Amino acid sequence: MPLSHEDVLLIVGRYDECCQSFEHLASSVHGVLAKVVGSRATRHMITHRAKSPTSLERKLWKDRDRYVAGDFDGSLSPPMKDLAAARVLLYLPADIDQIVDAVHDHFSSAGHTVVRKDKRRLDEYSAVHLQVTCDGSAMTVEGIPPTTVLEIQVCTIADHLWNELEHDIIYKQPSGEPDAAQQELLFVLRGELNLAASTANRLMRHTNELIAANTARIVNVEELQFALRVRANRALRGDFSALFDLLVGLVDPFSRAALHGCFETGRLEGDAQALLDELDVDGAQGDVGLIVLQLLPNFALAAIEAFVDSHEDPPPLFKFARRVAVAVHTRASKHE
Repeated sequence: MPLSHEDVLLIVGRYDECCQSFEHLASSVHGVLAKVVGSRATRHMITHRAKSPTSLERKLWKDRDRYVAGDFDGSLSPPMKDLAAARVLLYLPADIDQIVDAVHDHFSSAGHTVVRKDKRRLDEYSAVHLQVTCDGSAMTVEGIPPTTVLEIQVCTIADHLWNELEHDIIYKQPSGEPDAAQQELLFVLRGELNLAASTANRLMRHTNELIAANTARIVNVEELQFALRVRANRALRGDFSALFDLLVGLVDPFSRAALHGCFETGRLEGDAQALLDELDVDGAQGDVGLIVLQLLPNFALAAIEAFVDSHEDPPPLFKFARRVAVAVHTRASKHE
């Protein structure tokens, strides 16, 4: 026999008395997810909630044909599996499976029973649900029986927007069905969100390729010349072979990212040019000399001297670097 209105009110009344415990459970799950997902260095947001008594009443009445009053004699959950819930919202669809697997493994290894339900649909509600029983050790909340089931949803932020709007249409209007205008607008929104998700994936894939290229070691003179030419946006002259050897000896790891960091924390180009005009009057060092003067503040004098002294016949650029480093160090000491 379907739930009567009186049955619904009695169940909601029971839940109202223990709603705070479910709020604590949802908060506890949030904390666990923050550690598990946070350790993956994946862009994300996490939310949690305990179902409100009003929302429970609306759900029970809408689905009254699915239950009988006896289903709730033992506890409220099960049969209700989302009285406490948390969401992991991801920026990229490609991250969903790895996060779902990580969360599933974490709770399973702690003794919880975990049921995975993949509800990803291209043009409909789209998320992966993990239903987790409270019979393990990942989290414990006073007043919550171990048979209680909580729900963790994992989806993209784009899907979350569509899911929430579609949910409001189904659950918060009398008919529970979208009218023609809502159907059209939902269809348009779904297409736009799919395009946004696809573009975000392409953007991050390209970004990751650039990051990989920037963090890879610079392995030869040609790569160094290219990186410096791109930075200066002009042709450069000087002994790049010697510069390459010098930087490999002083910068570890020697990559585009490390080189950029050295420029950012080094001497301003104008100050370096003024110093170059003073210390390289004949212009023998060219643009490479300017680069050395820009980068030298990143290196200790002792490191530069040790590097140059390790070569029996150091090239002119090495000698220039040591001479400049000593001169700058001497001036700094006199001003102290």
